[in-house]
Amino acid sequence: DMPKEFARLQAQDMGKVGAVQDLLRGIEKIISRNGTVNVKETVVVNQGGNANVDTLLKRAFMFIDDSDWKSANEYCEKVLDIDPENAEAYLGKLMAELKVTSREKLNACHLPFDSNNNYQKALRFGDDKLRKELTGYNDYINHRNKNARLEGIYNKATEKMLHTESEETLKEASALFESIPDFRDSGRLAAECKEKAEIIRKDNILIRAEELFKSSYISYRDKAVEHLDKAADLLETIPGWKDADALLEACRQNRVKLIKEVEEKAKKKEKKTTVGLVLLLIGVICLIIVFAVIMPNYNYNKAISLMEKGNYQEAIAIFEDLNSYKESSDKIKDCKYNMAVSQYNKGEYNESINVFYEIIDYKDSREYIVEYLKSFIKNENRISTGENYTVGIRSDGTVVTVGSNGSDKCDVSDWTEIIAVSAGDDHTVGLRKDGTVVATNYTVYGYDGQCDVSDWKNIVAVSAGDDHTVGLRKDGTVVAVGDNDDHQCDVSDWTDIVAVSAEGWHTAGLRKDGTVVAVGENDYGQCDVSDWTDMVAVSTGAYHTVGLRKDGTVVAVGYNTYEQCDVSAWTDIVAISAGNYHTVGLRKDGTVVTVGRNNVGQSDSSVLTDIVAISAGAYHTVGLRKDGTVVAVGSNHSGQCDVSDWDLF
Repeated sequence: DMPKEFARLQAQDMGKVGAVQDLLRGIEKIISRNGTVNVKETVVVNQGGNANVDTLLKRAFMFIDDSDWKSANEYCEKVLDIDPENAEAYLGKLMAELKVTSREKLNACHLPFDSNNNYQKALRFGDDKLRKELTGYNDYINHRNKNARLEGIYNKATEKMLHTESEETLKEASALFESIPDFRDSGRLAAECKEKAEIIRKDNILIRAEELFKSSYISYRDKAVEHLDKAADLLETIPGWKDADALLEACRQNRVKLIKEVEEKAKKKEKKTTVGLVLLLIGVICLIIVFAVIMPNYNYNKAISLMEKGNYQEAIAIFEDLNSYKESSDKIKDCKYNMAVSQYNKGEYNESINVFYEIIDYKDSREYIVEYLKSFIKNENRISTGENYTVGIRSDGTVVTVGSNGSDKCDVSDWTEIIAVSAGDDHTVGLRKDGTVVATNYTVYGYDGQCDVSDWKNIVAVSAGDDHTVGLRKDGTVVAVGDNDDHQCDVSDWTDIVAVSAEGWHTAGLRKDGTVVAVGENDYGQCDVSDWTDMVAVSTGAYHTVGLRKDGTVVAVGYNTYEQCDVSAWTDIVAISAGNYHTVGLRKDGTVVTVGRNNVGQSDSSVLTDIVAISAGAYHTVGLRKDGTVVAVGSNHSGQCDVSDWDLF
């Protein structure tokens, strides 16, 4: 149907970038010399261009129906080469990126997508109908996720309320209901839990008071009076409760009776012992002279002699018996200090450090403790980044934090003897040098037990995910607590593990033979690590997993929309860290390489020099320099990058 004037022109591939411009140049060749153009020909060209856009869009959405995301994205790009403001093309790119086969399924996405660039451009160039449709999907996701969180809190609180008779558990249920006061009947149930807890509290007090009252009948007079006093104190806290008032009056009457008996017995003894006391007084004076002057001086000199000979334990025992005689208190510190120094020099570190802690402010005891802890704290364990906060370990084993303190995740000021830390989404985990573990107290909705680590022992490494915590035991087995909806805590059968990493909703473990195992969410292939070999380190991000080979190269699997898995060209790497949407690698020369999303500067590695340890958070990156100072780049909306005054060495 083309005009005959086109017969001598070269054929054009209308799917190629710049095809319309090539066609127009061909048209110019057949324009008459007077500059006139055939109107029919011009119309044909415009119709061909529109038809091309519609065809390309149709092909793109057919690819989306077939889940061919790569081809769908390519055809949407072809449309945008012709029409850069085509809203449907941006919608297609959004669906391909989120991997949904129909636009109605956008509301089934796990997370809202309002920050997605393609979504924003679809709104910008789309009509009112499209904007209303897309914002509706996003609003639905937010509403659904909020209801899911509220439903989870409600169900957890209801479970505690219905299956316990414990005052403490009922208070916990009440606190959960109070955190969602407008959801269902949470307000009423919170009050009901408090009321039930108060009844149990008063009943327990009454039961204890009754036990004390009964025990007063089978005890000696002084002990009986003590039991009655304790019972009365308890009963006074619950006036009017059941028979508490009557029992309180009985306690008071029995007490008066017992006191009178004691006084009468004392008067009888007083008459008989007056003469004896006079004689006894003379003997006591003699004994006082012996035991208060002669014996203490003898024992003091004996203890000094033992201390000089290095018999510190014997000397300490004598000085403690002498209490405040002469300089006994100071001599005890001298003995302990000298004994601890001797043990330390012999390599008996555990014994010596325990003694140094007893006299931590005496002489240079603190310096010995710091030197000892430094040998345990590895550089890679000193820093860790969470959702919007940063954690670091000082050389004395205490911990410092900056950033958001939601859920009390930064309440670590009382932690001591810490040799490793791991920051999660809303909780922080610390490993002590004795192999026990501490975790911050999670206080908001959604608590899944990720901080229940108080009974862990013989732990050598820890890692905190979004809602779960993983610990590596000394024997190579692994323990985990917290949310297990995606089986991210199914690690009980792992053996020969030398390193663990938890993030998002999956967990990875490095075996001593260099292979890797992983469990949990695998929507993007982030757990497809079974063919990895020769690995020396592994790090999990929100939706991807990174491994470091012993030759310094790096491999990655999982979500790669922001190219956070494009690490195949890296060499000379000695450490790795995976964030939410970016990946960081530390070279042996102290420089840092990054790939992935950089919307807030989290991948700006130019200031990361002389680095000995790295940690990639959700939207920021932190590096520990070899002089002990710390540097951070990326989002700082909660102050998570305010680390310039840290000195961890």
